[in-house]
Amino acid sequence: MSTQEQTTSESHPQSQATRQFNEALVAIHAHNDEYSLGKAMAHSIFGIIGPNLRIGKLMESGMTELEARRIVAEEGPETVPHSEEQEMARGILDLTSAQTLQPIGLKITPVRQQAVMFGPQGKEEIGPVRLQLEDGDKFGSFLSGIGQEQVDDDFRKNVAFTVGSILVELSDAIASGQDKDFVLETFTAADELIKGLEDIGLGESEVAKKLRDYAEHAKTGDLTEFVLAERIQLFVEPGTPTFGPSQWQRDATPKFLQDRWDEVVALLRKAKANPRAEALFNQLMENAKANLDYARKDWTELKGKYGKDYGKGFDGVFNEVDVRLQGLS
Repeated sequence: MSTQEQTTSESHPQSQATRQFNEALVAIHAHNDEYSLGKAMAHSIFGIIGPNLRIGKLMESGMTELEARRIVAEEGPETVPHSEEQEMARGILDLTSAQTLQPIGLKITPVRQQAVMFGPQGKEEIGPVRLQLEDGDKFGSFLSGIGQEQVDDDFRKNVAFTVGSILVELSDAIASGQDKDFVLETFTAADELIKGLEDIGLGESEVAKKLRDYAEHAKTGDLTEFVLAERIQLFVEPGTPTFGPSQWQRDATPKFLQDRWDEVVALLRKAKANPRAEALFNQLMENAKANLDYARKDWTELKGKYGKDYGKGFDGVFNEVDVRLQGLS
């Protein structure tokens, strides 16, 4: 390397880092697309349609159907087999992970256990992945070490995606009570991560706000209750069309409605039993009552619109839940 090349390389170390990080995210998205259910179904459909089209063309050229089918069977599929495409995507992802992600404290984990579907070409595996934090200090330091002049919209978008992915994993781990090492690692490095987000201009982003909320509730001692409430949308404003507690009666059976409100009551009991969750319990109780009031009024309006039998049995569910909430107050 010449002196000029070396100087240029050393004066812009982070430009390469941001480029490699962006490319790593592109590889992850490409991998997930290759392993997606839609892609697998497309391959499955082509497995049915593709050979038939080729058979039709051969018959148009004068071959009998038997001859055309024999030739198509001998030649095999015209496209690269799906398994080879998956292997290519997986190979690129593995290389990307080893060279780019691991050194900055990230690792790749499956979104879920491998799902399997069956098509004309046999078993099709579907295996999307997402990013998980392995060393929070490393990732926080990586973000803080990026010069502002090297930060662009793509980099911010990819960092936000990454932290969002980490937060989804974190929510799953907290709700299930599993992967405690990952949870501990995340909160041990929370301050460093938040600082890193601030340094690249994402301090007021939704992911930064959510990470702050999680870190604050972890310190308070009511994080599990907070996450569970978040997952059943007990913090969502009543009436918001996200199918939270105020909307459950809109597409439900009495059993479904009862089961969902049972979750709310169980959460409130859990929060009440936690001496460090008193403030959160009061907030959740207020939110639960507001959602129940809205749901009752909404159900009454729906009955007026669709007939008195709409949501038959819901009044019993609402009345029971009301009594149980009053008993916990």
